[in-house]
Amino acid sequence: MATYKGAIGDDSVVRVAVGGGHDGTDRLTAAEDAAEAVDVVAVGPTGADALAPLVLATQNGETAFLPGCTAERARAAVEALEDGSLPEGEATVEHDPETTNLPTPPAKADESAALGVGSRRVLAGCGWRAPTSVADYRAARDGDLAVESAAADPDATRERVRDAGLRGRGRGDGSTDVPISDAWTTAREADGEPVVVVNGNEADDHARADRLLLESAPLAVLDAALSTAHAIDATDVVVYVNDAETLARRRVQEAADALADDRDLDVPIGIVVGPDTYTAGEMTMALEAIEGNDRLEARRRPPGPAQYGLHGRPTVIHTPRTFAQVG
Repeated sequence: MATYKGAIGDDSVVRVAVGGGHDGTDRLTAAEDAAEAVDVVAVGPTGADALAPLVLATQNGETAFLPGCTAERARAAVEALEDGSLPEGEATVEHDPETTNLPTPPAKADESAALGVGSRRVLAGCGWRAPTSVADYRAARDGDLAVESAAADPDATRERVRDAGLRGRGRGDGSTDVPISDAWTTAREADGEPVVVVNGNEADDHARADRLLLESAPLAVLDAALSTAHAIDATDVVVYVNDAETLARRRVQEAADALADDRDLDVPIGIVVGPDTYTAGEMTMALEAIEGNDRLEARRRPPGPAQYGLHGRPTVIHTPRTFAQVG
């Protein structure tokens, strides 16, 4: 069984944000080389690009933020923790030592507190939890996975989503701006075996939330997709990612492997890459790409994917942003 290192619960830990939009691997290597007793964990980006590359140094419920961190400064942060002191950062936040969400500095006028603006719910673990650690993810959910609840009581999952009025998010969603429960019902009642598709191929550089979730919180996306599969009686889950986003693809694969190591998955997860083009993210063109078609063309509707989707099967297709709300 593979080991997927977590970050939650460590008294002394340095988190190094590594994302596709910025390469933090040299900071990670420098921190790991300096570490003896201190844990060094690679996390995903926070979504606040102004802070990247970001390193967080935590000791006994206090975290120092080191934005724009160099490899030398990352090494020095580890050495400070090894000596029992917290390195000086642009901001320092006191928090519950067992918190599973990124502790954010208070909002103020400079960019060092960019994370203190607004309320982070879906993105709360980005940059704090190890992306592929099921232990970290379970800790954030009080020990339970969404798929476990859905497998035990799919009716309750459908009712919860319906009553919440959750709507699809993003242009690549099969239920953009309308309640997703309608598509779930259609797919479940249609002829054929339903399939769940995660449409994570968003080539628009101004809409990076889907890539952020795949890089920083892939377990949240996959767990929700699996719970959706149980809710609509789907037999498999397909994750569609951008061919150019190698880190997102790798973390999705590692997260899928971690889930399979954690529990028996009776719904398999497949990963398919698509071209790095804007049009390939449109939901029906995404289905064309998954089917292996060289020439991608949008499909006429009706019928929509919930009735006739991937290989003619009833298909529920959502973006990572939507699935993150489901979980």
